[in-house]
Amino acid sequence: MSLVIDTHGTFIGKRGKSLYIKTPEGSSTRRSLYNLTDVLILSNCSLSSQVIELLSMNSIPIIMIRSGNPYAIIHPFFNHGTVHTRREQLSAYWDQRGAHLARAFVLGAMRNKEKILLYWSRNRKKTNPEISEELAKHASRINSLNIDTPQGTATAETLRHDLMAVEAWAAKEYFAGLRKIIPPEFSFSGRERRPSRDPVNAMLSYGYAILYSRVMTSLAACGLEPFAGYLHSDRSGKPSLVLDMVEEFRQVSVDREVVKLIMQGRITIDGFEVEGNSVQMSRETKRVLISEILEGFDEELRIKKDKTVPLARLLMMQSRQLARYLIGKEKSYEPFIFRW
Repeated sequence: MSLVIDTHGTFIGKRGKSLYIKTPEGSSTRRSLYNLTDVLILSNCSLSSQVIELLSMNSIPIIMIRSGNPYAIIHPFFNHGTVHTRREQLSAYWDQRGAHLARAFVLGAMRNKEKILLYWSRNRKKTNPEISEELAKHASRINSLNIDTPQGTATAETLRHDLMAVEAWAAKEYFAGLRKIIPPEFSFSGRERRPSRDPVNAMLSYGYAILYSRVMTSLAACGLEPFAGYLHSDRSGKPSLVLDMVEEFRQVSVDREVVKLIMQGRITIDGFEVEGNSVQMSRETKRVLISEILEGFDEELRIKKDKTVPLARLLMMQSRQLARYLIGKEKSYEPFIFRW
């Protein structure tokens, strides 16, 4: 479970082997480290060096998020993998392994867009057969897109442009389908980054920030460099490998939760306000969204016909598989594909 700090002026201290949390109003609570996966800081607060030491010694990262953007992560460095893993990760960019990984990330992104559309289509087959059929058509168009298998001397560098073009077509079909199930009052016309100009994009961006932080800590714990990816290009301050891997998980971890909250009426258009040229969530809307997404990390997902694992564990499993492939202990990297 995550500890979420979203009240400005909160102080986090240490009491024995547990956390001591005090709000500006004077109320205080204690939180044991049992079953604590991370600490999400979403507001201005202060914490002692003893807290950082305590959490680091127990391999619990501190993730700081501002306006839907993770700007810092405090993670125990001694819990990372070997230097050998990172050396292989960097050299793989220039050989066939990088090409294989770039293709696998795009394949995972495409297949999960297709599967989620079919999931939503199935749920509407009786209640709204017309929309159900439209969603299935968009899924079919994604399925028809082809990704050539890397051959010979292909590298991530030589394949990136073509792979990103195919993924862009898949994204276009996916968001065209998503647009058809979002109520019109939410004014959703497609995916936009920052600033978010409609409520759905505001929720997606915030949810993705939480997903980014979870993927980053999983990759780092397996000895991988989060800023050295294969599909997304290198740029200072850009966690390319994180962006690569989240492609497998956006739909199942964030998009599905956002649609569910809207369809169930737990988030309404009244929970948003316009600030300048962007749309912002109210405090309550943000809390509902964060709670739903964090609970989703404990949800069991099917990885085989007879096996399910929690999403949080799956992120770690995929990170380990990636590390093992890079050092030659796995023959290939297989992306996660959503099943139900």
